[in-house]
Amino acid sequence: MQELEHSRPLGLIIGTSNLPKHLDDALWRRFDLSLAFRAPRLSNLRVFAKRKAAEMRVSLSKSLIARAAKAKSFADAESVVIAAARRQALRDV
Repeated sequence: MQELEHSRPLGLIIGTSNLPKHLDDALWRRFDLSLAFRAPRLSNLRVFAKRKAAEMRVSLSKSLIARAAKAKSFADAESVVIAAARRQALRDV
């Protein structure tokens, strides 16, 4: 917090936390703006996985699409698609 107190107003400071409730209120008061990023919805993950699969020219089964839709993040859903792409590439060899 001392570093925040002495920072120049022309600078940009970005702080992140996945446990915001564990941070002191005094710290939060030192930031002008706070953004919350929510976990994606099932439908968003499903669309994302299908789009990624199309970009990578990978065919996804219904079970893989369902698995990607249950992921916790877009990165996890992308991992499902990448794993499917690897398996498909190995079959094609």
